[in-house]
Amino acid sequence: NTRSRRFSVLPSPIIAKLTFRVITMSILAFIVYVPVAYKHSQIVLGKQLLERATFNLDQLKTHQLNIADPELFSREVAPFAVGPRGYIIAIDREGNILTSHPKGFTHLKQDLHWQEHVDALRGGASAQLISHFTDTRYFVTTPFDSYRLVSVITEADFLFELYPLLWKS
Repeated sequence: NTRSRRFSVLPSPIIAKLTFRVITMSILAFIVYVPVAYKHSQIVLGKQLLERATFNLDQLKTHQLNIADPELFSREVAPFAVGPRGYIIAIDREGNILTSHPKGFTHLKQDLHWQEHVDALRGGASAQLISHFTDTRYFVTTPFDSYRLVSVITEADFLFELYPLLWKS
């Protein structure tokens, strides 16, 4: 009986060390887990959003689109945009926006900020992730007639879908 009592009660310095180690390891695990989970979720979700935008643009290409009437074009393409703040525009070979833009932009460079990204999308790149300071957006493009359709996924829509993945994991 004395032997079992001796092992069941640990001296307080050992309890303090054990408690400190458990708390420290929990904090370190949380500090490491959140950024790793965020980055992994960002990669997985980003790929899903790009695939969804590509699929939607392919579906949209089966419709007759009227880019001469910007309001009609916006209504026709709205169901194919990814997310409530996402949008689809049409651009010509020089990067001029042929349809209405939510912010009133007239050239793709106003939306992308850097000419090399404009050149990549005009030249046939199918998708681009653009980070400009705190504003990150995904651009997916496909040729259609004599112009290109560009689907834009906003950072707010991306984060709206990302946060539930982080907090449920």
